Amino acid sequence: MLRPLEPAPVPWKTLLRDRRTWAIAGAKLMTDPVWWFLLFWLPDFMNRVYGLDLRSFGLPLATIYALATVGALTGGWIPGRLLQRGATLNFARKGTLLVCALAVVPIPLVLTFSNVWYAVLIVGLALAAHQGFSTNVFALATDVFPAGWSPRWWASVRSSATSVDWSCSSSPAGCWTPAAATGRCS
Repeated sequence: MLRPLEPAPVPWKTLLRDRRTWAIAGAKLMTDPVWWFLLFWLPDFMNRVYGLDLRSFGLPLATIYALATVGALTGGWIPGRLLQRGATLNFARKGTLLVCALAVVPIPLVLTFSNVWYAVLIVGLALAAHQGFSTNVFALATDVFPAGWSPRWWASVRSSATSVDWSCSSSPAGCWTPAAATGRCS
C-alpha cells in the first residue's frame, strides 16, 4: 500500500522570519483575549446590570453562544459564496474579515440598554462576528502558506499564540491593558 509523502518539516527559524506567520499569529493574539474576556465577563454583567442570577441567565447566554456558532459557520460560508460569484480569494477572505471586524464595533451599546434582550442581540452579534473572524483567520493560514506547511505551521504557531495569550491573561485582571500601556506583562 502506498502512503502519501510526508512534507518536510519547516524549521522554526524559517517560520519566524516569515511575515505571514506574524500576521496570522498577531491576529489571533489580538482577538482571542476578547473572546475569553467576554466569556468570563458576561455572567457577571448579566447579574450586575440586569439582576439575572444563575437560574435566569441561562437562556440569554445560550442565545449569545448560539449566535456565536452561527457566526462561525456563516464566516466560513461567506468567502465560499463570494468565490462562487467570481470574487478573488483575496477579496473574499479580506472582505469577510473586514465585515466581521466592523460588526464588533457596536458592542459598547450594551451599556446603554435597559432590556436584556437588546444586550443579548448586540453581544451575540459581536461574538458571531468574532467567531466569523476566527474562522477566516484559520482558513487564511491555508490560503497563504504552501500546502506542506499548513498543518504543521498552524499547529506550531497556534499553540504558541495560545500559550502567550494564556500566560498574559492568567493574572486576575489580565495584562493586555497593562502590556499596551507599559510594554510588559506584569
